[in-house]
This record gives sequence, structure tokens and C-alpha cells, in this order.
Amino acid sequence: MLFRSNESATAPKRVPRYSYYALAVLSLVNFLNYIDRQVLPAVGPLMLEDKQLKLSHSEFGYLEAALLLSFTILAPLFGYLGDLRARTKLMASAAVIWSVATGITGLVDRLPFLPESIRIHVPMTQLTLAMSGAAFGLCVVRAVVGVGESSYSTITPSLIADYFPPRKRATALGVFQAAIPMGFALGFVIGGVLGSYFGWRMAFMIVGV
Repeated sequence: MLFRSNESATAPKRVPRYSYYALAVLSLVNFLNYIDRQVLPAVGPLMLEDKQLKLSHSEFGYLEAALLLSFTILAPLFGYLGDLRARTKLMASAAVIWSVATGITGLVDRLPFLPESIRIHVPMTQLTLAMSGAAFGLCVVRAVVGVGESSYSTITPSLIADYFPPRKRATALGVFQAAIPMGFALGFVIGGVLGSYFGWRMAFMIVGV
């Protein structure tokens, strides 16, 4: 009897079904996250050809740089907030923020209050970035996309670690991370197809929804 009691005490606990449900939802959102991110390079040629937008190749490069810069700067901040506040609420807010920002990308250049042009001096350098008002508006929106994505990507792995014991944690994180290349690949396809049929503006709006 004593042997059986010790055996049951040391037997690994079963992972609750809810943990697998949570992993599926979090991985799906991560999948959509990277679809949103890759729509921009997929519709890039259409944006450069848009005579109303008048976007230069340099300005187009600024758009992705704005997202990556905001992601890099804010990721440690959201990691800190994730240690202090409810992570599920932060993650849900992040998903809403980047989805709305993705949809607005198709409209921001038409806002009436945008300046005709803008010059930004990079601190501690001799570099000055010149861009049109439309390009600046697009950079701001892409930076907001980076805000949402940095929050989600930083906080989610720690939440998954809470749902799974150490013996299952690496597998769970592997499933979560597998959504990244899948989203990257499908983002190009979806963005290209939507852009060719509906134009680059509608591509952002549809993916945002």
C-alpha cells in the first residue's frame, strides 16, 4: 500500500484540456499576427505603382523599419508590464490594436490633416529623413502595428509556460512558434491575391478584419 501511495504521489499530473484549447487559440492568433505583418511586402509593388500615393522606394522601406523599431523598443516594456498586470488582458488589447492599425493602413494616406511633407532629424547623427505626409502617416500606423505585436509576442510564451508543466512546455512552445513561418508564408499569398483582386487598400482592410 505504501508503494502504491508513493507511486501515485510521484506520477506526472495530466495536462488539463483547457491548456490545449488555450494553446490552440494563442497559436491561431500568432498565425494571424504574422499574416498581418506580411501583407505589406506582398502588396508593396502595388503601393509603389499607386499614382495617388506617390510612395518612393525609400519611403516604402521606412514603413517596415517603423514597425521593427517600435517592436524592438517596446518589447522590454511589455515584458515588464506582463509581470505586473493581467497578461490575458494585455494580449487581447494587443490583438485589437494591431488588427485595427492594419485595417487603417489602407486609409491613413487620405486623412486631411496630414502635412504635405516632413523632415525628421535622427538624434546623434547627421542623418535627416525626408518623406511625404502620406508616407509619414503610414509609418505611424505601422509603428502602432508593432506596438500590438510586441506586446503579444513578448507576453504569450510566459502564459503558455503557466498552462503547461516543464515536461510538456517545449512541445507547447514549439507549436506556438510553428505558427510564425506558416503565417509568414500565407501572408504573402493572401496579400498578393487580395491585392490583385481588390487593390492594396482593401487587402489591408480585409486582413485587419
